[in-house]
Amino acid sequence: MEKKIEEYPSIVSCRVIPNSSKTSIMAYYIGKANEKELVDHLKKSLPEYMIPYAFFEIDEFPLNSNGKLDLQKLRQLSRKKDVHEANIVLSDFEKKIIKIWEDILEINISENDMGKNFYELGADSLSVVRFISEIEPLVKKDGIEKILLNPSLETIKKYKN
Repeated sequence: MEKKIEEYPSIVSCRVIPNSSKTSIMAYYIGKANEKELVDHLKKSLPEYMIPYAFFEIDEFPLNSNGKLDLQKLRQLSRKKDVHEANIVLSDFEKKIIKIWEDILEINISENDMGKNFYELGADSLSVVRFISEIEPLVKKDGIEKILLNPSLETIKKYKN
């Protein structure tokens, strides 16, 4: 996977690691990339399950005292810049949904991620079950099925209690 990502023209180096719950993979890279173009590039040569759900541009890879990749510090880099720091106006309900997504997926949702739905952010079957149990008290019962079909912020807002 790393070699395929490094084949992208402006990426110098890459490391791919699982998230802390080991349910999804994340890619950290040094260089510049358009995420959509990078994913399209990867889809040409990798099966869907091998494509990371999240990509993080970083300046350098954090190393521990032994000179090895510090996975804990690397994961912390993905939690720094998020939608809460951006100049986006969100309702309390939207902030609550985003917080639920971030907690379940163990990522921070950036301004660029605002148009993505829960699946596109890296949800798997277990995280979907957790998500539904978290939002059930917040949404109308008849909206759960529609939210499962398209768990985007826009869809979820339509079924708010």
